[in-house]
Amino acid sequence: MNTDHDTIVAPATAAGGAIAVIRISGGEAFAVCDRIFRGRRPLAEADGYTVHYGTIAEGDRVIDDVLAAVFRAPHSYTGENSVEISCHGSSYIVSEILRLLTAAGGRMAQPGEFTIRAYLAGKLDLSQAEAVADMIASSSRAAHALASTQMRGGYSEELESLREKLLNLTSLLELELDFSEEDVEFADRTALRATMQRIAAEIDRLRSSFALGNAIREGVAVAIAGVAGYTQPSQDFGNALRLWRFLLAILASLGGLFGLALGWAALIYHLAGLETFGVPYLAPFTSGGGRRTGHPTVVRPPLGEMKWRDGALYSRNRRNQR
Repeated sequence: MNTDHDTIVAPATAAGGAIAVIRISGGEAFAVCDRIFRGRRPLAEADGYTVHYGTIAEGDRVIDDVLAAVFRAPHSYTGENSVEISCHGSSYIVSEILRLLTAAGGRMAQPGEFTIRAYLAGKLDLSQAEAVADMIASSSRAAHALASTQMRGGYSEELESLREKLLNLTSLLELELDFSEEDVEFADRTALRATMQRIAAEIDRLRSSFALGNAIREGVAVAIAGVAGYTQPSQDFGNALRLWRFLLAILASLGGLFGLALGWAALIYHLAGLETFGVPYLAPFTSGGGRRTGHPTVVRPPLGEMKWRDGALYSRNRRNQR
């Protein structure tokens, strides 16, 4: 039972709209509103499910023209006396009305407190209360349909039906156990086994539906991965390739295939004399002659016929052992 009788107030609509709704709920909801609401008659005297035009004022200063909807207990969302004030959506007007309401005896509601009071008053069960947040956060048609079904008691009805089936099955099993020594059969064993199998299948179906529902509400995390490259990008290397392509294009335009072959030969000759981390750039296709003699080596004899080992091997005995 709800034992919290504080009168709570909070905006019921998001900021930025043309119209804002402020909700007041609690035992003193009408008295709090009447302290700042000016209408044809006090809200405390109004019937439930009625809307009243008036103004919100602080002394002689009018804050805004408003509409006040009256809901009397227990026929309201929270099961308490409630008032919903519709005003213009200005953030200043909303903050001023909230300030006046709290000064008149109300307090700001905690997140979800209206739904908590509805649950404690028996207006919603736990499944429906959870669906309220899902309904507010729904961003797709599937998420909205799921939250709407749950909030309207779809899952609660299934759970209640399952509970009744389990109670009936339990009573039959207890009856069989109590009279197990008697030569009396109150229920068909085959029917009992079939009932247990149906109940187990229904429980498995409800349990497996959680993964789908969670994916609809929260979404599915998808990682997009791929190999971007096997080497680190180098701006200098890229500029060198662009320069060599330009030079090769010039040589090909001037000398045709002979000019293109000459350009490639010059490029290979240049690369043969380069080293990276002390190792010839074209190793093992070239020998380490560039480091020993200062000249690049493009053509070398077979390894078995070389007198000296390749310098890239960093061997202590550089003489080739044949």
